[in-house]
Amino acid sequence: MTLLLGQFNDSPADVIAQLLIDLGYVEDPNLAGTAKLIWPVSVDSELASPDDIVCITNTDPVNSGRVQVTGQMSELWGIQFKVRAVDPQVAYRKSNQLVVAMDQEIYHQTTIIHPTATTSGGTYFVGAITRKSGPLSLGREASATKRSLYTINAIVDIIQTA
Repeated sequence: MTLLLGQFNDSPADVIAQLLIDLGYVEDPNLAGTAKLIWPVSVDSELASPDDIVCITNTDPVNSGRVQVTGQMSELWGIQFKVRAVDPQVAYRKSNQLVVAMDQEIYHQTTIIHPTATTSGGTYFVGAITRKSGPLSLGREASATKRSLYTINAIVDIIQTA
C-alpha cells in the first residue's frame, strides 16, 4: 500500500462527506434525481434547498510534527460541520448524531471517492476524527427562513492510499 501523506486528490471535507454518505448519515445530492433528499451534504458551500442540510468545509490544519524515518511533515486536517434545519430541535439532534458518529464510529474507515465534476477521486483511509467543539448553536439565520444553525469543529487524520 502506498501512503501519500498530505497529498490528496480531494479535500478533507470531500473525504469526510463521502464517508458520511457511505455510513448513511447524509445523502449525496448528486444522486437525488427527482427524489426528496433527507439530509443532503455539500462541501464548501451551502445548498439553497432543502432547508435541512449538512455542509462540510475545510479549516486550518494542525501540524503534528514529522515522521521520524522520512522527515515528512504530518498534519491533522481541520474541518467544520454546519448543520441547518427549520426546526431548532431537528438541527440539534442531527448535530448530536454527527458528534456520536465522530466519537464512536468514525475511526479506521476507508472510503472511495469516484471522480465527478468537483472531485478527482481516490481511496482514503480515515484514522480518526477528533472533535474540537460542538455542537455549537449559531442561532437562526437572519433571512426570512429563520433556519437554525449548529456547527461542530474537528480535526481528522486522513491518508490517501490510492
